[in-house]
Amino acid sequence: YLPLHQGSLELISILNRYVQVVGAQQELFIREWLPQLTMPEESLFTLSKYFFSRQKKLFFSLWNQLEDQYERPFWIMYWSSQLWQAYHVIIFKTSHNVASAKQMSYRLPFSFVQKDWRLAQPAELKAAYHFLYDADWSLKNGCSFSMLELFFSKFFLGQFKHHQLIT
Repeated sequence: YLPLHQGSLELISILNRYVQVVGAQQELFIREWLPQLTMPEESLFTLSKYFFSRQKKLFFSLWNQLEDQYERPFWIMYWSSQLWQAYHVIIFKTSHNVASAKQMSYRLPFSFVQKDWRLAQPAELKAAYHFLYDADWSLKNGCSFSMLELFFSKFFLGQFKHHQLIT
């Protein structure tokens, strides 16, 4: 049911185990659960690509399609991870540590690793990361305010660039 170009060998192996368990309920599984389990990773890479290349129209268009695919805690962790890795890629690239930069670039968009890393400053990514840390705390303590949308807006408006962190 799943073309090879849409999933990795690992995903196909996992889905095979699900199909073995659901037995006679395969039709229901394919209709109800399969779309949830096989969201293309390319969508996340594309979303990150638009984010780091500051293509806000494309970013928000794709974000509107993907935001409900995962819960808020996933998105906070996803963007925190992306920022943390991007921060270190920039640090390693500016210090000409190619091997470490390559190692840290896993799951970052290719365009960021090649050229878009020049569009961000480490301090900006660090400030954005700290914002998400606070957003995570707020979410875990009952805040229903949409911190992710505020995060994206602040990033695209460049408000993290001149943000001073208190350490």
